[in-house]
Amino acid sequence: RYAGQRLKTLLAWHEQYAPDEWEKHRNAAIYVLQGNRNPLIDFPEWALRLQFEG
Repeated sequence: RYAGQRLKTLLAWHEQYAPDEWEKHRNAAIYVLQGNRNPLIDFPEWALRLQFEG
């Protein structure tokens, strides 16, 4: 569970370091191997809409 300042720090980092092409490619390669994707790589704007509460 992320709360308070830790959540603010993670969201600030997420905005400052948006997924680049390498990370998008890596996400696609992981999908081929594992069958799952990181939705915050595919849809970075979701980070501001999600509620990170337990």
